[in-house]
Amino acid sequence: MLHPRTIRPFLAALAVTMCLGQAPALADTVIQLKYIRDSNKRPVAQHYLLLHGKDPALELPDPVAVLLLFPGGGGALGLQDDRLSVDAQNFLIRTRHLIAAEGPFAVAVMDAAPEFQNEAIFPGGLSGQRTSAAHLEDTRRVIVDLRTRFPGKKIWLVGNDRGTISAANAAAELPIGQGAHGLVLTSPVTVKQPARGALDDVRLGAIRVPTLILTHRSDKCPVTPPKNARGLKKKLTGTKQIKLMAMKGGSLRISKACMALGPHGFFGIEQKTIRTIGEFITRF
Repeated sequence: MLHPRTIRPFLAALAVTMCLGQAPALADTVIQLKYIRDSNKRPVAQHYLLLHGKDPALELPDPVAVLLLFPGGGGALGLQDDRLSVDAQNFLIRTRHLIAAEGPFAVAVMDAAPEFQNEAIFPGGLSGQRTSAAHLEDTRRVIVDLRTRFPGKKIWLVGNDRGTISAANAAAELPIGQGAHGLVLTSPVTVKQPARGALDDVRLGAIRVPTLILTHRSDKCPVTPPKNARGLKKKLTGTKQIKLMAMKGGSLRISKACMALGPHGFFGIEQKTIRTIGEFITRF
């Protein structure tokens, strides 16, 4: 008979494997946008994953808001190949259906543009490129498309890990009325690494929208130390509607410190974390 400490991570890993497939779930729609990017005049085929109540596989009522999610790492989901990459274990990716049901929200997941998935040119994907003019333009285009699909709904940008840089930069740089109505930063990257960037690369003082900063007390990832969250909050001088929360508890960590299946990714307390996010968003 297996020892309980052996069974626990095995079952957790099995549950993750069963929930995460390589192909998007039936309730997900891959959206492709084609345009000439203003920053470099190049044609772009930008993809994002959309989960919404208009899908016949769902019975969600009209969404109260639209959430655009930015996963961490290199930001590549592989949607142009009609599949989710291994980054699907990211906290926001694996819980997107729970997030949609919490509001209810319409949930979109931003993929890296194809050029950022070319390892010969960008071996780190969006790492180090999340504050670039090109990525900001791609984000703006997705937001414009979401506004067209969900007229009158507020747009919230939700980032995790390195995705917090993308979300915060868009909130800072896009004009009021064209960008976000609110911002959520989960496991925010506050320690800069060479060629990878951090939130200090963002004009944090330019963010004017309500902002939630969410950490886990036991997060041991060296680039997202929970102790830095208070300093991050102080740099957000442009908004008075800001909240900092530190989660605790969860399942036994079964991945490395900076990976998703542990405190860094709120593993085992997903529903509690999502409820915290939902409660903050629905206040505004």
